[in-house]
Amino acid sequence: MAARLEESYGNALSGLVVTIDDGSVPEEYVALVDSVGLALLVVLGSLGPSERLAFVLHDMFAVPGHEVGQILASPPTAPR
Repeated sequence: MAARLEESYGNALSGLVVTIDDGSVPEEYVALVDSVGLALLVVLGSLGPSERLAFVLHDMFAVPGHEVGQILASPPTAPR
Protein backbone atom coordinates (compact mmCIF):
# COMPACT_ATOMS: atom_id res chain seq x y z
CA MET A 1 0.00 0.00 0.00
CA ALA A 2 1.24 3.40 -0.86
CA ALA A 3 0.88 6.26 1.59
CA ARG A 4 -0.89 9.41 0.51
CA LEU A 5 -0.88 12.91 1.88
CA GLU A 6 -3.83 14.30 3.77
CA GLU A 7 -5.72 17.13 2.20
CA SER A 8 -7.21 19.99 4.21
CA TYR A 9 -10.78 21.03 3.52
CA GLY A 10 -10.07 24.48 4.90
CA ASN A 11 -13.19 26.63 4.96
CA ALA A 12 -15.12 24.36 2.60
CA LEU A 13 -16.96 22.69 5.52
CA SER A 14 -18.40 25.91 6.95
CA GLY A 15 -21.17 25.84 4.34
CA LEU A 16 -22.19 22.33 5.41
CA VAL A 17 -23.32 23.20 8.94
CA VAL A 18 -26.92 22.11 9.56
CA THR A 19 -29.15 24.44 11.56
CA ILE A 20 -32.77 24.05 12.61
CA ASP A 21 -35.12 26.85 11.62
CA ASP A 22 -38.32 26.45 13.59
CA GLY A 23 -39.64 29.76 12.30
CA SER A 24 -39.80 31.53 15.65
CA VAL A 25 -37.61 34.40 16.65
CA PRO A 26 -36.35 34.87 20.21
CA GLU A 27 -38.63 37.86 20.83
CA GLU A 28 -41.72 35.81 19.94
CA TYR A 29 -40.57 32.98 22.20
CA VAL A 30 -40.05 35.35 25.13
CA ALA A 31 -43.50 36.89 24.60
CA LEU A 32 -45.07 33.42 24.54
CA VAL A 33 -43.29 32.34 27.72
CA ASP A 34 -44.38 35.56 29.46
CA SER A 35 -48.03 35.08 28.47
CA VAL A 36 -48.04 31.43 29.56
CA GLY A 37 -46.42 32.36 32.86
CA LEU A 38 -49.04 35.06 33.47
CA ALA A 39 -51.87 32.66 32.61
CA LEU A 40 -50.43 30.09 35.01
CA LEU A 41 -50.34 32.68 37.81
CA VAL A 42 -53.99 33.56 37.15
CA VAL A 43 -55.01 29.89 37.28
CA LEU A 44 -53.02 29.23 40.45
CA GLY A 45 -54.45 32.35 42.06
CA SER A 46 -58.00 31.15 41.46
CA LEU A 47 -57.44 27.79 43.19
CA GLY A 48 -57.61 26.94 46.85
CA PRO A 49 -54.49 25.66 48.65
CA SER A 50 -55.22 21.94 48.20
CA GLU A 51 -56.32 22.43 44.58
CA ARG A 52 -53.15 24.44 43.91
CA LEU A 53 -51.00 21.70 45.42
CA ALA A 54 -52.79 19.04 43.36
CA PHE A 55 -52.31 21.08 40.17
CA VAL A 56 -48.61 21.68 40.77
CA LEU A 57 -47.88 18.08 41.77
CA HIS A 58 -49.76 16.59 38.84
CA ASP A 59 -49.11 19.05 36.02
CA MET A 60 -45.67 20.35 36.93
CA PHE A 61 -44.06 17.30 38.52
CA ALA A 62 -46.08 14.52 36.78
CA VAL A 63 -47.14 12.91 40.05
CA PRO A 64 -49.86 10.33 39.25
CA GLY A 65 -53.39 11.19 40.40
CA HIS A 66 -53.63 8.39 42.95
CA GLU A 67 -50.42 9.59 44.63
CA VAL A 68 -51.72 13.17 44.70
CA GLY A 69 -54.84 11.81 46.40
CA GLN A 70 -52.69 10.06 49.01
CA ILE A 71 -50.62 13.20 49.63
CA LEU A 72 -53.77 15.29 50.09
CA ALA A 73 -55.49 12.54 52.13
CA SER A 74 -58.42 12.51 49.72
CA PRO A 75 -60.05 9.75 47.68
CA PRO A 76 -57.92 8.62 44.71
CA THR A 77 -60.50 9.98 42.25
CA ALA A 78 -60.62 13.46 43.84
CA PRO A 79 -57.58 14.92 42.01
CA ARG A 80 -59.19 14.19 38.66
